[in-house]
Amino acid sequence: MKFSNLNNKNNNELNKFKDKLLEIQDFSKIYEKINNIWESRKEEFEYKFEVDITKDKGIIKNFPACIQEILSKLKEGQNLVHTERLYIVWFLNALKYPEEEIINIFSALPDFDRDKTGYQVRFAKKKGYTPYSCKTLKTYSLCLGKKFKDKLCLEGYFSRKLDIQKKISHPLFYVQYKQFVSMKKKEYEQNSQKKHNE
Repeated sequence: MKFSNLNNKNNNELNKFKDKLLEIQDFSKIYEKINNIWESRKEEFEYKFEVDITKDKGIIKNFPACIQEILSKLKEGQNLVHTERLYIVWFLNALKYPEEEIINIFSALPDFDRDKTGYQVRFAKKKGYTPYSCKTLKTYSLCLGKKFKDKLCLEGYFSRKLDIQKKISHPLFYVQYKQFVSMKKKEYEQNSQKKHNE
């Protein structure tokens, strides 16, 4: 009981302090700006869950067009520009793609060197490099949403919380969103099947 009273007292004091701070015009503006940014971004966290290629090989169908194109070039043995090489390694590392499989993906390239490729893949993983954002991909002319008429890349998704259409800002979020939609669809189909069987 005493702990509960102390906790309520602390919360009341904290709220009073926050109200006093909000009376300061400059602080109020900063607080509102931060709050608006958080509100616009927090929905993205709802779609975030661990994407692990080793647990779901079917995930490849949920890759954005930019990644699909690079994988297709690699399969055909076409040479890649430096930014494409970095991007695909960083992207696959972020999805916990097995190191040896990333190295093997590059094996069809004309200038393939297993030792150099292995070193670069391990170095990128150790450094924790993350893949380019959609904005950066556009500056490198690696965004292929228009070329492949990818609806999610071009139009984004509808945010029920904010009641607006939101753009995809990162290829990893693209994968997570597609996985989320796929999971929800599967759940819906399973629930429908259960109801049908009852």
